[in-house]
Amino acid sequence: MAPVIAMGIILSTQYFERFNPIERLKEPLQEQATELNSKTIFWGSIGTLLHLFMDYITQGGLYLFYPFINERITSGTISVFDPLVTVLSGIAVIRLFYSKVTRANTYTFSRFQKSAKSLSILFVLLLSGYTLLQINTMITHSPSSTTPNSIPLFRWVVWEENNIISIASVNQLTQQIDKIYSYSPLTYNQTEWNRITIESVVKQAKGTLQYQKFKFQVGSESRLAINATFNEKENRWEISFLDTLQDAQNQFYGIPEWFSIDTETTILLN
Repeated sequence: MAPVIAMGIILSTQYFERFNPIERLKEPLQEQATELNSKTIFWGSIGTLLHLFMDYITQGGLYLFYPFINERITSGTISVFDPLVTVLSGIAVIRLFYSKVTRANTYTFSRFQKSAKSLSILFVLLLSGYTLLQINTMITHSPSSTTPNSIPLFRWVVWEENNIISIASVNQLTQQIDKIYSYSPLTYNQTEWNRITIESVVKQAKGTLQYQKFKFQVGSESRLAINATFNEKENRWEISFLDTLQDAQNQFYGIPEWFSIDTETTILLN
């Protein structure tokens, strides 16, 4: 995202007479024109793989084998928008492009390469630090799963035991739990319905296209809380699926309901 923003800023400045980066860039770009050969194909392929890797380390992950396999793979190392990584890298990238444009006559390509390498090293160090914190959190709390928090150095951990889903925000520097949210995996009127009947109805609901779309949206690794209710007036089942992690995040950040991402879907079965 940062390079796209940087290029947008650079291209927009061509409309100012005192600052014409397009003309300044022509000569250095022509000097560094690259022909298509095995070396450029190799490094171009590395760039493509790095792009996939960058998607993989975010909590959003990627559907690598979609549509054949409808499962998202991710290491969950950093948030999709991590302020620490995004802002620092963004500032560095914008500065890099700005220097290349405004000082095209003196800012040599070799110097540009050195700056780019320094930026890469900075990112690798940040990523390594996040990975070590993630490993430490896994060892300390032994959760069922973890996912990055948008607040730097915090992380969401999820446990599912004793028929309760617990989601907590953990400070990875101190390993202290900040707040815990609890959910029941399955709720229904136990005085009227037995569990076998409810599980049969829930299985039917999971076979609908509506559920498949919701599951694709929240990710296969999400923990869902299910509520099964029979509406006697309408003579139908109402099966609600709640994305517990997203719901916990909405509560934690104080996101208003009208602005929050949809965390729940209700399937009607006659």
